[in-house]
Amino acid sequence: MIELGHFLPGGELLKDEKGVSETYTGMIEVGNRRLHAYVKFLPDRELANELLGSVLARKSGLQVPDAFLVNVRREDYPASPRFQVPGVITIPAFATGAMNHKSFNRTATLQSPEAKKQFVSLWVEWPEVLGFDDWIANTDRHGGNFLIGGPGQVWLIDHGHSFTGPNWQIANLQPQCQINSRLWGDVLQANVTHEAKQRAVPRVAKAAAKFHNIDADEAVEIAHIKTYLTAPENQALVAFLKQRCGSVSQRISALLGLPLLPMKEVPQ
Repeated sequence: MIELGHFLPGGELLKDEKGVSETYTGMIEVGNRRLHAYVKFLPDRELANELLGSVLARKSGLQVPDAFLVNVRREDYPASPRFQVPGVITIPAFATGAMNHKSFNRTATLQSPEAKKQFVSLWVEWPEVLGFDDWIANTDRHGGNFLIGGPGQVWLIDHGHSFTGPNWQIANLQPQCQINSRLWGDVLQANVTHEAKQRAVPRVAKAAAKFHNIDADEAVEIAHIKTYLTAPENQALVAFLKQRCGSVSQRISALLGLPLLPMKEVPQ
């Protein structure tokens, strides 16, 4: 579940992050707790993607940082472009608990071809992540969008480009739509053996069955996204998630270059 909180004053804007949304590091208040967090000021559609993506990842058994929906006051961050619009007093923002880990791209010890191959060999759950990203149509799981702990330990971050992208429309939510898997192309493809691909197929099928059993309506509720989308958009997201999981294995099998599995191996 996404907990609700408040972004306290004094957060520091991350200025060296190119191509990312307005992001701060600072303290959030959640109930009677104060936590160090990263806080993103996002447009409504991208905010909804982050919230729902985080909930679905956790329900799928994948590791994600704790996620929060926080209120931000104009008086605390008056220089933000989001508060230059007259009448805007508060905005919602997406926050994740700060972790002492770097992304794959920023982990210096993983930059050689040999190190990357070794990392992938120890990352047991890459088939589940590949399947998950296909299910939620995440177009942007590059090496900067997951964090590295110990050997084979991965935390997923940045779900803002899910559901075909940060500016998706209902017409984009086609259950059979194809996405460009950056995780496969940027990280896995050059480092996965044929035997590993074969072992991945049943793991993806098992993950797809888990996706099928996730209550998409409940996920939308506990992600608190209904405020940021229209009723038809919320309904379209739920329908997309329910229908798309049945063909995840087929698409991933094709991506891996293996014989396609029968359609709808997961009950509808």
